[in-house]
Amino acid sequence: MTLRFLSLFSGIEAASAAWLPLGWQCVGVAEIEPFACAVLSRRYPDVPNLGDVLAPDFLQRAAALRPDVLVGGPPCQDFSIAGLRAGLDGERGNLSLRWVEVVRAIRPLYAVTENVPGWLSVNRGHAFGAFLAGLVGHDTALVPPKSCGGRWTDAGMVDGPDGRVAWRVLDAQFFGLAQRRRRVFAVHCPRGGADPAAVLFERARLQGHSPPRREAGEGVALCLANGTGSVGGQRYDGESEDFVVSTLTGNGDAHSGFRDDAGLIAHSLRADGFDASEDGTGRGTPLVPALYQDSQYGVGEYDSAGALRAGRIPEHQMVVKHAAVRRLTPRECERLQGFEDDYTAIPYRGHLAADGNRYRALGNSMAVPVVSWLGERIQKEHGRILSAERTAA
Repeated sequence: MTLRFLSLFSGIEAASAAWLPLGWQCVGVAEIEPFACAVLSRRYPDVPNLGDVLAPDFLQRAAALRPDVLVGGPPCQDFSIAGLRAGLDGERGNLSLRWVEVVRAIRPLYAVTENVPGWLSVNRGHAFGAFLAGLVGHDTALVPPKSCGGRWTDAGMVDGPDGRVAWRVLDAQFFGLAQRRRRVFAVHCPRGGADPAAVLFERARLQGHSPPRREAGEGVALCLANGTGSVGGQRYDGESEDFVVSTLTGNGDAHSGFRDDAGLIAHSLRADGFDASEDGTGRGTPLVPALYQDSQYGVGEYDSAGALRAGRIPEHQMVVKHAAVRRLTPRECERLQGFEDDYTAIPYRGHLAADGNRYRALGNSMAVPVVSWLGERIQKEHGRILSAERTAA
């Protein structure tokens, strides 16, 4: 079946990377950041870019595309714990209200929204409550239960005059990626009879399961570089053909230990120099995943650290090898987000795109495998609806 989708706040278009392989059609994107626009133009030259969602004629142009699915992640800085926590009073926070206007104007079969977990607690839950109320048609912002202390739970659903919206925090580590990246996904079905709960929730899998406990090993480097293998029992990086040695920890000490339960995965890839609390943990400085070879400590005693930050603090995106500093490459970061190799390696302003632009764009993106899973769930629910309609006819 072919579903038509419109992507807003598109970034480098994780939705297309996830859903085009399902046979869906992207009828339009909406992005204004220059480098992201350049990636979209390069990768999807036949897809129109509607530009600024605040443009006076945007709703008319978007509705004319008649999408079945709307997908978007309104800029999250005003909702992140690491940001200003301005919520709906911030310039970016107000874009979430514009998103609600677009959903209500177009009334697609499915509307998928993504944001950081801080969205659930900013302004004691008022920002997320206003978003929920806007979608389902309540006159005033909803509030989280008093027992939750001003924070919405990580999964739930509410009903209103205009239908139901369900939400759930999904973590990229459970979808085949080597980073711990928690994001809120909300699904609303304004028309057509689909149930958003059937998209987001499963009977048996991924329901409140604790993260797996991981034991020390050598496998994390396999996620980072093509051809990563071993020589004499020591891991090496297939891109640089060199051994990868000790990572820096959060306090800059190469061997002082990692965050508790770091496991075999990275912490959340992000686009700015914010601290790790953006993803809801509120703890520590994230580290870059790497193994090391050291005569004193041996290979693989510490398996991983948090992931790179693609922004203002370059010293946090590095590993040390042979007493020299190496940052994670943009290609490694593309893999951490589930994109194909060199997806962001495009000509830009007369040169190959700078690493900083690529890091920032990847840190702002959704994780492709998570969006793929949502697409498969939407497709399954849509098939159920079509089957029921055929039976009724």
